[in-house]
Amino acid sequence: MNSNDIDESSVRRAAAAVDLDIAPAHLPGVLFYYRMVAGFAATVGDFTLDETSEPAGVFTPCPVKPKA
Repeated sequence: MNSNDIDESSVRRAAAAVDLDIAPAHLPGVLFYYRMVAGFAATVGDFTLDETSEPAGVFTPCPVKPKA
């Protein structure tokens, strides 16, 4: 999904699909993050791999830094 195509109605439909209510005051923030994540997904989806690319053998997540 293109982040430019995401509007309030698409966010409300996605929320309704999982039986989630979004408070009107929260809708602008949810819309912002929904568009941002769609942009991340587009970036990953557009990244091309050549025939020599191989998946990582082991996934190692970043360590969690404790809050100061």
